[in-house]
Amino acid sequence: MCNTTAPRFRALLPILLILLIAAGLRLYRLDTQSFWNDEGNSARLVERTVPLILSGAAGDIHPPGYYLLLAGWRALGGPGEFSLRLLSAFSGVLAVATLYATGAALFDRRVAVLAALLASFNPFQVYYSQEARMYALLALLSTASILLTARVLQRLAGQVAGRHGALILAGYVAINALGLYTHYTFPFVIAAESIIFVLWLVRRRKWLHGLAAWMGLQGATLLFFLPWLPTALRQLQGWGVGTPEPASLAEMGSALAYGLTIPAEVAASGTVVMVLIALVGLFPPTVPEEHPRGLDFEERLALIAAWLLVPLVIAVVLRVNTRPFLKFLLPANLALMLLFARGVVMGFEITRPMPGIASGQGRLLRLVVIVLTVLGAVPLFLGLNNLYFNPAYARDDYRAMADRISTEAGQDAGIILNGPNQWEVFTYYYPDGENVAPLPDGQTEATLEGLFSRYRRIYALYWGEAQ
Repeated sequence: MCNTTAPRFRALLPILLILLIAAGLRLYRLDTQSFWNDEGNSARLVERTVPLILSGAAGDIHPPGYYLLLAGWRALGGPGEFSLRLLSAFSGVLAVATLYATGAALFDRRVAVLAALLASFNPFQVYYSQEARMYALLALLSTASILLTARVLQRLAGQVAGRHGALILAGYVAINALGLYTHYTFPFVIAAESIIFVLWLVRRRKWLHGLAAWMGLQGATLLFFLPWLPTALRQLQGWGVGTPEPASLAEMGSALAYGLTIPAEVAASGTVVMVLIALVGLFPPTVPEEHPRGLDFEERLALIAAWLLVPLVIAVVLRVNTRPFLKFLLPANLALMLLFARGVVMGFEITRPMPGIASGQGRLLRLVVIVLTVLGAVPLFLGLNNLYFNPAYARDDYRAMADRISTEAGQDAGIILNGPNQWEVFTYYYPDGENVAPLPDGQTEATLEGLFSRYRRIYALYWGEAQ
């Protein structure tokens, strides 16, 4: 027994260390920054009962799944900033673990380890793992869905049978239903999976059995989402309305690779290198694979490529590729990390000693691969540094604004809030009362006159700036 346990532990040691790194980076300074507008909305919404949470979500622009989960989490951990953000941190660590499992299932352990390591340091993933919003959960569920898609196709190919196969099918439906209740971009992932399923179906000519099974899985998923579907369709009609101009290609590439805490021009060279190495990841293996995986190599590669590209294409088509919506690319970032990791591994595979490549040439080519990998990874650390320490990337500091008003005037001050959702986040830090006036309120002029007549001090909060 000891002889088998030791090798298994050594095999798991790299991912265990990576998960510790991922957890450390996501917990570091987790509650240093104040909640901003959207986080305040999360914090105040989950104070309510379940029916009121559903009603509040129906009046918002997101489905209720994350809020219900956060309400349960809050009941256990309390209403503090650290506690409410901890759910996202936990989701972010699980996303790294699930990416490792996906890389191991579709490629090999080397790709899986490197992809997980890249994701653990990626400032895009860390940023939203430190925010009390649904995006880290979206990344986790998207990765789990991609992994389960590969398992489902193994099941349909007859490689997984019995009770285990049934659990895979049930798990796929459950994860996708949770994804739909988490964010309205989750169908982008289902669309990518469906494209690969059609490819798989055509190559294997399993039209009747395969198509019926896939339609059954999607139908079961939709059935779970059916109670919320009318609300979702109404909410989606407002998507993209009044949004700014689309982000540039450089901004989209930089966000996809490194997130939003590094300027696109600073990340430009790293983005180019990352894309080039990801293209190397499309190369076929240099030696035949030993174990069947239910999907041919081309199909597995296409699954990750579709996970990466389909959300980008849909975002452009639906005109939600604007700067405020670049966070929707968070799941696709994990696909890019997986392709980048495979590109690095393939770079070493291609340059290993073989006929036609001298040993000196091989060493030089491997050095080139190492240098390019470092160039692609450097912006990860620049983005992390900005996330933790650069005030230009800090969230709006409502905690400091509330502390300043409390120190200078206490409750003897009129406070004007002029932006959507400011009431939720401001009153998380400052007691709500008649002196707090979210405007416009239908009688704006009378409200202002009342504040000016009753209070000697007036404070106005203009989207994160007290005056």
